[in-house]
Amino acid sequence: MERVTMKKGTDVRATSISGVCQMYGFGEATVARAIRRGELPVSRVGRRVVIRIDDVEKWIGAARSRKAIR
Repeated sequence: MERVTMKKGTDVRATSISGVCQMYGFGEATVARAIRRGELPVSRVGRRVVIRIDDVEKWIGAARSRKAIR
């Protein structure tokens, strides 16, 4: 996981697809599918995909609430 500090002192947590997989136990195909579907927003730095941890946690929360509704 990488930590990036913005000029105003805001700490932004971000990682790669493989970092998300390691942190939360998802398979790469699951994360890639969520990105393709637009469920998980990403940024690109050159060829690298960067995912904010806050966005991952929102995506997980949305998935849990969808399952609770069913």
